[in-house]
Amino acid sequence: MIKPQKYLNRTIFFLIGVIIVCAFLFPTMQSAFVTNPGLNALIALVLIAGIIISMRQTYTLIPAVNWLENFKKSDASEPPSDAPALLGSMAKMMDEQRDKKMSLSTMSMTTILDGIAARMDEGREITRYIIGLLIFLGLLGTFWGLLDTIGSIGDTINSLQVASGDIFLMFE
Repeated sequence: MIKPQKYLNRTIFFLIGVIIVCAFLFPTMQSAFVTNPGLNALIALVLIAGIIISMRQTYTLIPAVNWLENFKKSDASEPPSDAPALLGSMAKMMDEQRDKKMSLSTMSMTTILDGIAARMDEGREITRYIIGLLIFLGLLGTFWGLLDTIGSIGDTINSLQVASGDIFLMFE
């Protein structure tokens, strides 16, 4: 069975790499951040919250995997420990089958797996929402920056004076 800890470690190593790159680019990032601190702070907060929520979701899989592995290793005389919430219905059904030969019908196995998939999908919805929100905020920042640029170009053109009447000389 694949261990969620492996993916958690990869995420942590990737975040350490991103932090190191950000430390090298800090002066440039600081000047870019100052252009619109409110929106950039909101983007940073949503990003940090998304990272924490995603890592928490991965971390909550660890007890479920450990419970399943312990259940496979335990014998029939040993009662299973309390199952994680993610595997609640599966644990009840497996506990009922513990005294008998372990066999579940295709229909009951499909029902159990569908229930677990639904619980996991509910947890992933917030992650999908945060991803969409980050994309929206990034686009909003891009358009905000474009509007500021267009305003600056308009101000520059308004400040030009054509004293000699020669347009070509003015643009040189």
